[in-house]
Amino acid sequence: MYHKGEKMEKHHRKDHKHDPEREKIQEKIEETVLLFGEFMPDMIILDVGTGFGHVCRLLAELFNEPGHVYSIDPSKEVIKSVKHQLEEQGLQDRIVFKEAFAEKLPFNDDFFDAAISALTLHHVENLNDSVKEITRVLSPGGKLIIVEWKAKASNFVSHPPSHFLDPPEKLVEVLEKNGLEILEIKEVELWYAINSVKT
Repeated sequence: MYHKGEKMEKHHRKDHKHDPEREKIQEKIEETVLLFGEFMPDMIILDVGTGFGHVCRLLAELFNEPGHVYSIDPSKEVIKSVKHQLEEQGLQDRIVFKEAFAEKLPFNDDFFDAAISALTLHHVENLNDSVKEITRVLSPGGKLIIVEWKAKASNFVSHPPSHFLDPPEKLVEVLEKNGLEILEIKEVELWYAINSVKT
């Protein structure tokens, strides 16, 4: 796992597979991603930050054919772990994994119809460069859906409040600067989601 470009020897976040509160939050996040995304069968989607694989699994279950979902992460170990999880569910062929940082995406301009960054952008070394790159690979009219923790979640996820992109206005400013129009912002107690589109 990486934070601000540096490899973390140990990630602070616990395995929440059997944490009912965390599972409930994840379900709400996934519902929001699906609602914002309005995904169609012919779309090509980018998952920015493989992480624990929640978005990968969500999209793998949604898109039956390979070649529609790509996921990037700078960590070989993270990708290997999520690949193994998907193999156990018979979903491994539905995701194309790439080892890459968000600041330097290995894709052509206008390649994706939508991109999702769920609880990832607070880890990147350069937020503006990351958003600029994601916007570059989005086709005009393509959506960027972002989910981030609020500062009050610091105890819940064992990070200091300064670790997070809160309030959402800090992130909105960067999105608009890079040619994204804000469609909707959803705020709940511990996290928020932004639905934006490349103009």
